[in-house]
Amino acid sequence: MTDVADAMADAAGDPNNELGRRLRARRQELHYSLRDLAERTGLSTASISQIERNLSAPSLRSLRAICTALGMSMGELFSEPGDGLPEGGDTVLRPGSRRCIDFGAKGVSLELLTPMSLRELQVMTIAVQPGCGSSDLPITASLGHHAGLVRKGSLGLEVDDRGFFLNQHDSFGFRAQRSIRFWCASETPCEVTWATTPSVY
Repeated sequence: MTDVADAMADAAGDPNNELGRRLRARRQELHYSLRDLAERTGLSTASISQIERNLSAPSLRSLRAICTALGMSMGELFSEPGDGLPEGGDTVLRPGSRRCIDFGAKGVSLELLTPMSLRELQVMTIAVQPGCGSSDLPITASLGHHAGLVRKGSLGLEVDDRGFFLNQHDSFGFRAQRSIRFWCASETPCEVTWATTPSVY
């Protein structure tokens, strides 16, 4: 079922926005209206419409809720590997062939270092701009672990309401069931190599 907001999206949509376009295509494939999806996610129809039209960058929590409601993984939203080795695409990823995720105004971008076929583990480089970070709401998962190494800058990390400041070469690790937030704690961008089990994207 389509609705008035879909017609607005047709007029205002950005054809270069793969994330919004893929979300909208999947929603329409399931014959969900914006109101249907809002009821399944707890988000407003206006928020979902803005995400689909590339007018708003979703938080990780919102994106996960939408993907769960649409029965898709977050990895399906982002670009496929580019011109890496075709014969080794599920094993070796060359620079320039890895999937990248840019959360835009959130000031956070990811480069995924492991192939999509590896679902038990995911390693990524997370770049966080000064004054930016994850959502104000803590992130939790039902299973798995997180671990990482700060490569550049300083990282602010909150685990179960306990705050830490990590500098270059400091590392961390904890169960994914613990609530976490993170942010750039330096005046220059912070870069972290982050591993998580199982994969998220």
